[in-house]
Amino acid sequence: MMDHININNSTTMNNSSSSNNGSNMIVYVCIHFIMPCAVAIGIIGNLLSILVFAQREMIKFCVSIFTIVLALSDILLLITSLFNIILPEFFGVLSDRSAFWCHFHGYFDLLFAALSGYSVVFISVERWFSVWKPFDKAKYVTFKTTIITVISYTSISMIAFSWFPWTLNYSPKTSGSGDRCNLVLFTVYKVFGTISVIFTYIVPFIFLGILNTLIVHRLHTRHHTSIQRALPTSGSANT
Repeated sequence: MMDHININNSTTMNNSSSSNNGSNMIVYVCIHFIMPCAVAIGIIGNLLSILVFAQREMIKFCVSIFTIVLALSDILLLITSLFNIILPEFFGVLSDRSAFWCHFHGYFDLLFAALSGYSVVFISVERWFSVWKPFDKAKYVTFKTTIITVISYTSISMIAFSWFPWTLNYSPKTSGSGDRCNLVLFTVYKVFGTISVIFTYIVPFIFLGILNTLIVHRLHTRHHTSIQRALPTSGSANT
């Protein structure tokens, strides 16, 4: 009986070990191969977007400004993920090697993610004006207002995440453990971190949902109205 239990325990441990090895292999492949390829493709694609929308015949459209800012923020966000996720697998935790990166690695991640999200929101705002207020669009959506908008949400984002560097402390190595980047203001990190996640991800998602719903509703209504107007015309033509 005891031999049977030992065999079962041994089998369970072997299965668990095999499962862990499989999971580790998946993580290894993702970090060492898939993610670097995805980052490279993303950077190249966004650089091509900048080249296209920065051309003279395209830059005159306000939506091109937001698209360029979106591409730039996405490039910087991808580079940040490169330093935060991929390179540490090869060179160790970079926040433990640099005081600057210790304090600002999360700040840049939040900042560029927010710039990316709100750039998409204002692209949707421009589309909303095109669909709902086409005759008022030229009055509200101008090159000047676009530049002011970009500067505004960039400045707000830079200020909104300025709490992050103050929550960390970089301690030079005093033993063989190496340099360490430590969280010292846990409550501030928890409270402001929650607010920052809401500001960075949830609020833009809500705005995008509302704007795109309104745009789709207006386009659907316009299409339905055009069909209704075409029906009597086609009916009278047949008679």
